[in-house]
Order: sequence, then structure tokens, then C-alpha cells
Amino acid sequence: MEQVKALIVYASMTGCNEEIAFLLSKEFEKLNIKTEVAEVDEASVKEFLNKDICVVCTYSYESYGEILPEEMLDFYDDLEQLDLRGKVFGVLGSGQDFYTEFCGAVDRFDKQFPKTGATKGSEPFKIDWDIETPEDEEKLRLFAKNIYDKCLELKAVLVAKE
Repeated sequence: MEQVKALIVYASMTGCNEEIAFLLSKEFEKLNIKTEVAEVDEASVKEFLNKDICVVCTYSYESYGEILPEEMLDFYDDLEQLDLRGKVFGVLGSGQDFYTEFCGAVDRFDKQFPKTGATKGSEPFKIDWDIETPEDEEKLRLFAKNIYDKCLELKAVLVAKE
């Protein structure tokens, strides 16, 4: 079987999500997934078309009723236009639990991806500020494994249909 390919697109104001994106890429690489990481300003949603696994790592920003970070707005809107059937997605990100909507941007992307036809690989992983504990690290490992397992399951189904 061809090596599984993943793209992690992130937005980071404080550096936390950049770190989280690279920690996730290391977990994917341990599973033999060829992984690219890109900051949202340097990525296009169309890059997901060439990948098996599509991940967004974002922070949430409450400002004038908006939850999505400004740099994620176009990416979010463009995502809905893609046909990602046969792909697996995951969404994660950091936030602060004192906000009205904890990790609201994570929830928004988790609802946007299914409109593309992509298959959810794992429940969203919401991190309070940063990955700091062994429990957080284990949750990240499980998030990566769930996505990988769902990808293998989906590939097996698609091969069986051929």
C-alpha cells in the first residue's frame, strides 16, 4: 500500500498551535505517515486534494461576535467548496476555558469539514492553552492514531469497492 500522506494547516498567534501542529506531525511520522505542516497564510485548501489526511489546528478568537481567527476566514470559506470524499479529517486547537465558547473555531471547522464529504477521523481535540501534561500528550497520540486507523479503514473499503 502507498504511504499515507497528511497535511496539517495551522494558525497560531502565540506559538502554541504551531508547536501543537509539529507535535502532531511527529506522532503521524511515528505511524509512518508522510506529513507536511503549513501555516494557513502559506497554504491553500486545494493542497488537501493531494493528501489522505487533512488536519486543521487553530486557535479561537472572540472579537465582535467572530470566533475564527482572521487569517483562517478565507481558508474556512474555501474549504466548503472542496470535494474531499475519500479523505479523513481531524481538527484540534488551543483555547482558554474562560471564554464563552471554549475552542469555538475548532467546533466551526469540525462542522465545516463534513460539507466536503471527508470522513471524521477523531473527535476534535481541544487544548486549554498548550500541551503541558502527560495526559495531553497521550490524548494527542490517541488523536493521531484514531485518524490513522480511520484512514486505513477507509482505504480498505475503497479498495474493496474497486
